[in-house]
Amino acid sequence: MPTQFFSAITILALITGSSGFEICQCTKTPIPTTTDSSPTTFGYLHQWITIVLFLLMFFGIYGWINFILILQCLFTWIEKCIQCVFSIVRLGSKQCRQHHQISPTIIVLLCLIQGSYSCNEIASIQDDVCTASADGKTCHLNKVVSINIRPNSQVGCFTISNNVKEVKNIEVRANSIISECNERSHHFTRQMKINHFFSHRCAGMRSCKGSTCENLNAEDGVPEFPAIAMDGPGFSRCYRSCGCVTCDCGSCSPSCLFSRISAEPTSFSIYEIFQCPTWNTRLEISVTINNNTTVYEVDHGIPLKLEDNMSLIVTGFSIPPSPIHGALFLRRMNLDGPSDISYSLSQPAQAGRPRRGTLSEVQCATAKDATDFNCLFDENVCTCITQGIALKCECEVLDLEEIILPRIILTGCYQISCILKFRNSKNWNIYSRSL
Repeated sequence: MPTQFFSAITILALITGSSGFEICQCTKTPIPTTTDSSPTTFGYLHQWITIVLFLLMFFGIYGWINFILILQCLFTWIEKCIQCVFSIVRLGSKQCRQHHQISPTIIVLLCLIQGSYSCNEIASIQDDVCTASADGKTCHLNKVVSINIRPNSQVGCFTISNNVKEVKNIEVRANSIISECNERSHHFTRQMKINHFFSHRCAGMRSCKGSTCENLNAEDGVPEFPAIAMDGPGFSRCYRSCGCVTCDCGSCSPSCLFSRISAEPTSFSIYEIFQCPTWNTRLEISVTINNNTTVYEVDHGIPLKLEDNMSLIVTGFSIPPSPIHGALFLRRMNLDGPSDISYSLSQPAQAGRPRRGTLSEVQCATAKDATDFNCLFDENVCTCITQGIALKCECEVLDLEEIILPRIILTGCYQISCILKFRNSKNWNIYSRSL
């Protein structure tokens, strides 16, 4: 239908232009001297009737009806706009004559219509109580405002004013949600490497007598082990091996393979593994009163006292479940500055029972035990296989620095923010779109 409408206008213009051209050409012919113009008028009427009939046949009656309706709506809209403009001009001139001090406010409001920023006020109630005395008139303004803002620098604002002027202009900006961890230490740990020692003894030689091999405990030492093998935590084991000449023994009784795997720290760094069973949540806000800005940390439900008997209360906020709140945290304890914190989404092993492949594969009960390297580790970090008179062990331990560096909690800015706070550490910011 729009295509037919514009086509009809184009064709009508062309036909009208052609008629005009034809009339212009006809003026060159001699004009009869008679004053009777009836034949000429009848000729023009005949041409217009022909054009109308042609358009009706080409576009149909519905096309003309729609065309007429569109023109009617267009003219009505133009008429309304003109009336509105004249009304605004008359109203403005009348107000300017009566109240000259209001005109600057009207100009400011008109200018702010296009350049307004995100400043929302959900609901407000104001109660003015005024008392007259010999000293003058005293008014008490009671105003309650409810605003809803998100911690992505969205601004909520309201004003306190009387009948004369604006008294206070208050803006509240939510900067971030602060989550403070209530820490529970699980254990301490150290970065270490595994040393392996073994010694082969034929049956009846040195320590390979009786049931010594079968009764050897993990903490026991034998003369075959060097002194360094017993310095750190480790495990002593004895395996029965071959005898006879093929195993360098004169006796064909089973020989003994004494083995000791021991841990040795590779750095002086001490790491603490801890969890956050609960979090204390607050809100960091910026309050601007008449262009003076102050940053506060506000607890939920506790009034924040401001100037001039004003107070601000956080009535409620919500944080969707975040995996990092239930994570296992790893703190590198720095003696000369704030500690660095990383995290893992895995769960720790039971205290006192190290488990290979986790942050709990080396456990120290206290920080002092970690300093003295009085710790436990999972024996399964090593896999040992006897090969005649030799023992081959393959050991693999976690590199704590490779874990902490990629997952270290860094600061930054990303739309909606949440600040994590830990004891004796920096304040780290984490960010989530869903907060």
